[in-house]
Amino acid sequence: MYNYNSIIFACLLAILLSCSGNFEEIPYESRAKASSVASSSSSEVSSSSTEESSSSSFIASSSSEKPSSSSEPSSSSSSCPNGSYKSEGTEKCYGSMADKAENKYKTVVIGTQTWMAENMNYETDSGNKCPNDNLSHCTEYGRLYTWEIAGSVCPSGWHLPNNGDWDELRQYISELKCSGATDCNVGKFLRDKSWDSGTDDFGFSALPSGNENNGNFSKLGAWWSSSDGINDNRRINYIWKIPASNIDILQQSNVLKESNSMNSVRCVKRS
Repeated sequence: MYNYNSIIFACLLAILLSCSGNFEEIPYESRAKASSVASSSSSEVSSSSTEESSSSSFIASSSSEKPSSSSEPSSSSSSCPNGSYKSEGTEKCYGSMADKAENKYKTVVIGTQTWMAENMNYETDSGNKCPNDNLSHCTEYGRLYTWEIAGSVCPSGWHLPNNGDWDELRQYISELKCSGATDCNVGKFLRDKSWDSGTDDFGFSALPSGNENNGNFSKLGAWWSSSDGINDNRRINYIWKIPASNIDILQQSNVLKESNSMNSVRCVKRS
């Protein structure tokens, strides 16, 4: 009987001897070089990942900065939507209003009153005209109106100023500029800067729109008051005017009702 253990051992030994010739030992230097290359490659992958991570962080940081930037108020947000004027060295903002035809006008607050900062240019069926019959003057100076029509052109919430309204305007400016002196040259502070010695300190921007009496045109600033009365048994209507010359006053005056006078309109309301 065969000894199976001896046979199995002999076979395994033969297999091992035949396979041992197919393997070659790698020298130490080559093994070290291979290890170095593998380590370098691994490091590059790691570095690349780090850069990508850093890039992602930058993008995230950049995107997170945008809302902060957009949330900051823009320089234009502090500007006046309807324009501005300087008063006592400080920027003031104009408001706005619309007439019955939706024409827009600047407005200005002076004391407790809000005034139109431009003359009315609302065209009615009758009782109005352009200054000196020049159509382009309507755009620059507004229209001239008869007293009866002037009382109907102010939009809802506004009214044609009476003598009390005009005098309050004059007194307010006199107190600020001249300590209430009765001879204060209020007209100077109401005139537009383009008109003679005007300083326009309150944004009223008065212009020499003129007036007309019985067809005769005069160059000055004249605005209707809603007040009327009797003088020497004759009916009169009141106006407030700034003379065309360098006389810097705002004064009350009157015209005869039958004179067919036509003057500018500024509407006013309480602030």
